[in-house]
Amino acid sequence: MKGRIPVALHLLALLVAAVCAYLVFNQGRDRTDKAGKTILDAKPARLKSMAYDTGRKTVKVTPRQGGGYTLDITEQIRKPAKKIEPAPALKSPDGGIADGAAAKKELKKPAPLITETKRTSYRASKEFDKTLDRLLPLVATRDLGQIDQEKIEKFGLNKAERSFEVEVSGQKVRYTVGNQAYGGATTYLRQEPDGPVFLVSSGLLRSLDIRSPRYLERRLVGLDKKEVEKIQVSILTKSRVLKQLPGKPRKWVADDSPDSKNDLFDNWVNNFFRMGAQKYLGPDKLPPLSNVASLQILKGGRPVDTVELASAEGQDGKKDYYARSQHTGQWVMLRRADADGVVSDLPTVLEQ
Repeated sequence: MKGRIPVALHLLALLVAAVCAYLVFNQGRDRTDKAGKTILDAKPARLKSMAYDTGRKTVKVTPRQGGGYTLDITEQIRKPAKKIEPAPALKSPDGGIADGAAAKKELKKPAPLITETKRTSYRASKEFDKTLDRLLPLVATRDLGQIDQEKIEKFGLNKAERSFEVEVSGQKVRYTVGNQAYGGATTYLRQEPDGPVFLVSSGLLRSLDIRSPRYLERRLVGLDKKEVEKIQVSILTKSRVLKQLPGKPRKWVADDSPDSKNDLFDNWVNNFFRMGAQKYLGPDKLPPLSNVASLQILKGGRPVDTVELASAEGQDGKKDYYARSQHTGQWVMLRRADADGVVSDLPTVLEQ
């Protein structure tokens, strides 16, 4: 018994030391994260628009009605032009084939580069909300104030291609983005026109240099499955309501036969929430669609969203599937593997 007390005291001392070390480490880290000067005191809730331009890519952020953000990404992509096949060789006057050396020489030349404009627009995922929370309010690690022309050129601010613009309620600020400072951790930023120069985190600016699908929202409904009370499934003249029973595990049943024990409804609802957007489509990119079904999502006894399902003939001869909801705000192309099972089981769900 006596031997156990020193061991217990030793373990307690180790635990206290570990807690103290954790607190000291996190306090120091928080001070580092928040250190600096706030140069744009604006929270994401006040954001009207934001644009980051790299010269060949523009990323625009706009809030959506009801919450969330839309990302519009315009890219200038350099690519080789299509090769033009040489004309057939001509016969010479003596009946032979004309010298093809010129044609062969032409073929060896590299194809000229052309610039193609690519634009994508989609709802941003929740991960982008975290990026905005890190970005705004905008904090500089160092305020360099007004600098002379020599330093403006040295910091790459005189002929900079990159720019960063933020519009919040009652205020619009534009910055020129210059070179990275030594080490690459910070980047020179100049407030326009002819304003002070700051050093800001390079990582924050890189978070806005978005590749098209990086923050793409794949969910069709903004609610988690456990938050949904009922789903009304409709095909032409047929309709059925599925409801979620409380308890653990949660179960989905048909509202018209709640006592029936059938895993079909549970599996179907799970597959429905597993469906996700593969890409967002503008009106000009939408193929001729055939209506498949309409699903009304209910919570607290009232509808909160409606998901339209449709299909179209794919290039490989198989069906492609599409969806639109208030959450997506536009038509999206679904992952075929997920949507195929949901659509094929619809008749069974409505009649079982």
